[in-house]
Amino acid sequence: MEVRPRPGTTTDAESGAVVRIIKKYPNRRLYDTERSRYITLTEVQALVLEGTAFEVIDQRSQADLTDAILLQVIADQEARGAPLLTRSLLTQLIRAYRGPLRGAVARHLERALAALAPLPRDRDGER
Repeated sequence: MEVRPRPGTTTDAESGAVVRIIKKYPNRRLYDTERSRYITLTEVQALVLEGTAFEVIDQRSQADLTDAILLQVIADQEARGAPLLTRSLLTQLIRAYRGPLRGAVARHLERALAALAPLPRDRDGER
């Protein structure tokens, strides 16, 4: 018997996990196809924090815009208060895109953040 994903979702080909589909329309609005409503970047951030798997797909071209939207969530967070990413770190990241160690930098950052994940948070979300 074939298992079909619920409306507004798809199944990841590699993992078989259900992935929520968010459509980005030309008016720059994000539409959650599972909930059948528009959502904000704050709600996208909530999906990330909840561990919900999702993809953001351009309505016209069907291009995957997930990474671009996640960068927008980070930029929104950075603009709201005490930035996590210092100017020095941002400039180093930009330089890393052109350097020969680009892949190594990405892997190192992923491992470093994964190592921090188990640390407890206080009421304000700080570690």
